[in-house]
Amino acid sequence: MGKENARLQRPVLFTPAYNEAKNVGRHLKMVHELQKEGVIGHVLIIADGSTDKTAEIARQKAKELGMRDMVILQFHENQGKAMAFFEALNYFKTYCGGTFPKEQAMVMLDADLLDVTPAKIRQLLSPLEHGHEMAVAQSGNIVSNYSGQRAFRLRSLMPVLTRKVKKILLLGDKEQRGGYGLELFLNDFFRFSSPFGKTLARAVEAPVSFSTPLRIKGAGIGAIGLAEMNRMATELRKRDDMFWQLKTSKWRGNAADYRRRMATLELPKRPAIRRVI
Repeated sequence: MGKENARLQRPVLFTPAYNEAKNVGRHLKMVHELQKEGVIGHVLIIADGSTDKTAEIARQKAKELGMRDMVILQFHENQGKAMAFFEALNYFKTYCGGTFPKEQAMVMLDADLLDVTPAKIRQLLSPLEHGHEMAVAQSGNIVSNYSGQRAFRLRSLMPVLTRKVKKILLLGDKEQRGGYGLELFLNDFFRFSSPFGKTLARAVEAPVSFSTPLRIKGAGIGAIGLAEMNRMATELRKRDDMFWQLKTSKWRGNAADYRRRMATLELPKRPAIRRVI
């Protein structure tokens, strides 16, 4: 029992991967180094309906590296990053025995990062040691609010597993649940008063950044620019307007309107999931 508890206290790692066949092998090699250094414990990779053999390549690389403390799950169809995040929380809740240990942390990393090192992950985790509940990596040319590289106190995410919050997280179709929808949801969840709980969680920017390959035609993702990122955020805000209406109704004490609005939200079906390893 003591050995199991010690293993659980090491931060767990979640990586969502959609069509990352070119990157997932490199990612697992870096993650394996994190495990060998004792920075990360259990690893979960979710291949989100990939069509380019992401899951198969990940399985082969894990076998080549001799990685044992990890699981790869594959959605039969692409569902978006928010759904993958929700399923990751469900998975780790079961893995941890039905509840999250008080100090258990989770790191979330994209699969296409170029420079994941033990030192950087320790920097990403460092704000949690000072009482913060979410740490967000700096993101170069993109305002940090959109960074997908984050660390959490898992216990602070328990409300996300409730039906009420799940409805807001998974609002919209799979395209709306992708993009930067998850990151903006998490920003709202941790930084603002909300109907999710009685206490205000705290989030800070961690003193670390990660590099990714150039993906936008010609110049890479940095070419999007802050103005375009803000436009995207505005569109996502429109999509999440239900979130703000719900919050306003709740805090104004209009319980009947709050229940009515919640009833109008429909949950997407849980995706079909296959365990690869």
